[in-house]
Amino acid sequence: MPAIPSTECLLELHRRLLAADPVAPAELTQHALDALADELRRGSHRIRDDCVVFDAATDAILELAKRPQAFDPARLHLWAYLKMAARGNLANILKKERRHHDRVLRFAVVELRGSAGNIEIASPSDDVADQEIARARIDALVTGPINSMSVEDLAVLRLIAAGERATGPYATILGLAHQPESEQRHFVKQAKDRLLKRLKRSVPGTLDD
Repeated sequence: MPAIPSTECLLELHRRLLAADPVAPAELTQHALDALADELRRGSHRIRDDCVVFDAATDAILELAKRPQAFDPARLHLWAYLKMAARGNLANILKKERRHHDRVLRFAVVELRGSAGNIEIASPSDDVADQEIARARIDALVTGPINSMSVEDLAVLRLIAAGERATGPYATILGLAHQPESEQRHFVKQAKDRLLKRLKRSVPGTLDD
């Protein structure tokens, strides 16, 4: 675990920032960045992307370096000030990512709706039932919440609705293109079964197993 800089060290660096010491921002980053990122990481266990954590911590340090007068040592310890700023940055980054994720999903759902409306079902088989389930789910998604579905699930759903039977397109979406064909078939079937079971439970009026 990276060591948290001492209060004396931080206050000295802050004093140098106020004096416009050109080396102080780099030294503050050297002393504080890893420990600050570690604090964020331990407080946000669900974050998988370490770059997001480091971006939030880096921005907090740069903000202090740009406006050192914003920190009042009489009101708060400098380390607590940096943690508060970094957590605020992290919350803003995650909020922007969620908005972007929602936009991507909504675009995918609209695209699904448009593509599914013109599908002609081929010869009778289990795939036909799967396509009907996928179509019903598309209709439900357009009018209902979509946050629970990943972009990958929506892409797989689109292929099912379109009657795609080849393993390759599914394997590409699921990141399995580098796997042997036998493993691709196994994991693609597993993913499709999982998704279709979920759809059958979530869409009223679809066929049961």
